[in-house]
Amino acid sequence: MRKSKQIMAVFTLGAVFPLLAAATLITDTVDNTDGWANLGGGFYTASIGGLAPVSGTQFWTAANAVNTRGTWKLFSDTFVEESLKVTYSVGDRNDLAWTGDVTAFLFADVNGDGLYAWTERINSAVTTDRTDPVDGWEEWVDTYNITATTKTANNDLVLGKDIGFFVLSNIGSGENMAFDSLAIETIPEPATLGIIAAGGIGLLWIRRLVML
Repeated sequence: MRKSKQIMAVFTLGAVFPLLAAATLITDTVDNTDGWANLGGGFYTASIGGLAPVSGTQFWTAANAVNTRGTWKLFSDTFVEESLKVTYSVGDRNDLAWTGDVTAFLFADVNGDGLYAWTERINSAVTTDRTDPVDGWEEWVDTYNITATTKTANNDLVLGKDIGFFVLSNIGSGENMAFDSLAIETIPEPATLGIIAAGGIGLLWIRRLVML
């Protein structure tokens, strides 16, 4: 009986730990059939300037614009949560210069119209890890420390609103930029990470008892 209870504890803890860890909210291949919309121009392609898709069958790109170009998508029924990590790929063609001017943010559909708006961007709670690409792709990572008081650029609360993502680039003549493969996931709070760590130690201890 004692061993059966120990085994049950092992399975219970094993089932709970993944729920406490990071959870993926969105994985998107950034194909034009996935609901992405252009902002001022750009197009989707399977191959150009030495670039191929990071995921899916296409990626977004723009070049030779002398103007702002970009793309956006709203993920209806997926909501802004606390502490989010956003990972995506930004690319540079090998036949044109890199633009060096990219703006990318999550946004919250605070007015409920299902559309992107510049004033809906969440730019007050983000730290970025971005390396400019050179003749290929680089993975960019943005971390959002969102709380109950986090607001959009227009001073509207974001928590619980439909979540979206956009990328913009002020592309000049002879310049380019590409974008692909978006993922958004939750980040466990420090207290939760402590529970996971402590539980992991307990799990090892219980497994050891089971082996006795």
